[in-house]
Amino acid sequence: MDIATCFKESHGNPERAILDRHPDAGGAAVTTHDLYVAAAYGITVLVLGCLIGWILLDQRARRRELAELEAAGVRRRSARKAPKP
Repeated sequence: MDIATCFKESHGNPERAILDRHPDAGGAAVTTHDLYVAAAYGITVLVLGCLIGWILLDQRARRRELAELEAAGVRRRSARKAPKP
């Protein structure tokens, strides 16, 4: 049997393609590839969540530092007026 005939037989009938993939579970079994993909998505969501949390915490700390400096009388250079010639 050639590759084209094999592909046509298994992919021409969706039920058979599923049964060919998971003959014991009728297509409901979880494969190692499925676990790999789920783990990859899970790790990505976890890393992005940590990065967003870190950015928000750092932003809060920088704003607190700026407020303390301004309360102490330190001003930003951009707040100074340019001297007129």
